[in-house]
Amino acid sequence: MRILKEGKFNPDLGYTDLEVKAHVLNHDGETHSGEEIPVNRRELEVALSRGKREDVYVLKNGKLFKLSFFKNGRYYRLLDTGEAPTIEISGIRMHRTKGIGPWKDSERKTLSLRPGKKHLDICTGLGYTAINALRFGSQEVITIEKDETILEIAELNPWSRGLSSERIKIKLGDATELIRDLEDSSFDSVLLDPPRMALAGELYSREFYQEIFRVLKTGGRLFHYTGDPGGKYRGKDIQRGVMERLRVVGFSCRRDRENYGILAIKRSEF
Repeated sequence: MRILKEGKFNPDLGYTDLEVKAHVLNHDGETHSGEEIPVNRRELEVALSRGKREDVYVLKNGKLFKLSFFKNGRYYRLLDTGEAPTIEISGIRMHRTKGIGPWKDSERKTLSLRPGKKHLDICTGLGYTAINALRFGSQEVITIEKDETILEIAELNPWSRGLSSERIKIKLGDATELIRDLEDSSFDSVLLDPPRMALAGELYSREFYQEIFRVLKTGGRLFHYTGDPGGKYRGKDIQRGVMERLRVVGFSCRRDRENYGILAIKRSEF
């Protein structure tokens, strides 16, 4: 829920243009009336006085709950960007939010890849790239996410509704392990959108790239998000290292500077 001015709300974080009014209550249990939503008075006052513009709330039984919490030693927040929300984990945002919104960024990554009929999406997050793969041509999407808490937050996010499509299959677990169960040459495209290298170095390894190469069909395409093309990790050019390892396992690749990633194609093995 996005809190607007004068007690108005957008109940689905801008996914639609719907606005509703707050019907202020001093008790719980009252039903909705027309275009009004019942909200406990104190909950509303606290949200308006202490909340930040980027805070996201869940409304349950007339009470507002800010969608931020600690779990398993990590601090999770769903943040309103003015477009689709992003998720922040222990201070690190999972999407680009400067100069572009998370949804638009996901659209651009997906369009750059040109997803194929059967598509593999690695690191589901809030599901934006998996959903956009369906929008832009895929008939079947398998998406892998390691963090169950992120998927639980996605269930509360209106912009993630597309994950419920029967054409998207979500696999919970470590991508470096689950990918081994996928058949050889079974995907037309792969989109890898991992956390930064310092947090998930295994998803930048030659061994993992070899598995991606294996499950792609000849001529299949990979988009690998890396973050800032000029950024360095431990003094090394991240993108250069990524491309070197991709080429070692058999990919042809180039930088996609506009979308902060690498585009790669599986060459013929003959």
